[in-house]
Amino acid sequence: SIYVDNQKYDIDIEKRETLGSIKDKLEDREGVNVSISDGKFSITADKQIKLGSNADTSNFTTLMGLTTYTPETNSYTSSHTLTELKDNVKLLSQDSGLSQELTAGTFSIGSAEFTIDENTTLKSLINAINKNTDAGVKASFDYSTGKISLISTTTGSLNINIEAGTSNITDILGFTEDGKLIDETQKTGQNAKFTINGTEMTSFSNTVTSEVTGLTGVTLNLNAPMSENDADTTISIKQDSDKIYNMITQVIKDLNSAISQVDANTATDAESKGALAYETQLTNLRNSIRTTVLQGQTLSDGSFVSLTSIGISTGAAGMTVDEETNQLVIDEKKLREAIENDPQKVKEMLIGTSSNDDKGAFNSILKTVSSSLDSTYGYFTSKTNAINSEISTIDKKIETKTNQAETYRSQLERQFKAMDTAIAKLQQQYNGIDFSSSS
Repeated sequence: SIYVDNQKYDIDIEKRETLGSIKDKLEDREGVNVSISDGKFSITADKQIKLGSNADTSNFTTLMGLTTYTPETNSYTSSHTLTELKDNVKLLSQDSGLSQELTAGTFSIGSAEFTIDENTTLKSLINAINKNTDAGVKASFDYSTGKISLISTTTGSLNINIEAGTSNITDILGFTEDGKLIDETQKTGQNAKFTINGTEMTSFSNTVTSEVTGLTGVTLNLNAPMSENDADTTISIKQDSDKIYNMITQVIKDLNSAISQVDANTATDAESKGALAYETQLTNLRNSIRTTVLQGQTLSDGSFVSLTSIGISTGAAGMTVDEETNQLVIDEKKLREAIENDPQKVKEMLIGTSSNDDKGAFNSILKTVSSSLDSTYGYFTSKTNAINSEISTIDKKIETKTNQAETYRSQLERQFKAMDTAIAKLQQQYNGIDFSSSS
């Protein structure tokens, strides 16, 4: 639709319409002039004009960029140079619609490298960029401007890394020139700015970790901007004792399960004899794990402690000697108090410290288990090798006995054959004797 001095005229755009034919249709309206210059489409009139209505079914004005009216000249002019670029045409073909000839090769966005070859289309290129997380952008083609838009998936005032490679596509798309980024082609975001205890800080991301704030173990999620008139935000930090307790109890539960499995499989009782009965190496491994949990250790402050002091033991004090003590038990109250009152001590007892991370009961267990799982000298490898060796020895014995039995069978066959021959001869001789008597 075009309104000339508020008089509406409908312009029908057919399937095979050209800009020239549309120009003619517009100029059929009295006082309307159309020009196409420097790749831009302009409509002017002697009187006030208005393009488009909410009943229009064509996107002509949008694609042409005819969205801004200049009242001083009664005109609309394309906001961008018109393009013939199509998303399903191969970019290296002559009818690609690019402003200059494209060369095959590579280019980079983010830390990802892309290749332009004879099969690359605009659509396939955009899909490749969007599927590659290393590119760090979301790409789209703006048909109104005829350009590819890249939006960074990384927050903060960081440039999108765009590097021309062996292809000149980044130059054609207007991102680079002679290997350099073109000024004003990137509009960066803003860094997050915040103050902690009077100290101003900056972060590229709204998720601020302890490396930025110095608050060990604390991550801040900045959800909304604040003005200077807003009241300060008070953050209370408390360790998640439940999470620590649950993790410790899970380890103890897994240890008890392992101990039970070993006990069941190495049992020597006649009624419940295990499949691995008398397997002393496995029993020793189980005992080593259990002993490691209960043995004392010297901490960095020089104190000598055991896990019993934080509520991990083989049973409550006062248990009789005939009670089952194979399983490790936790005194919940005692362990929770230790976590609340001195979490660093509990940490050191279980997994050591940042400067001494090979200490601690759980790390000692890890070493013991890892040693048993060693692919060269570990218990299971050694046991497998020993069993395979024993099987090989037995196989050789079977082979030897089989050969001996075959030799003996052959010998018996020869003897029986000789005996049959002897009996046959005797039978012939016997048949040749005349047993009749003369009178």
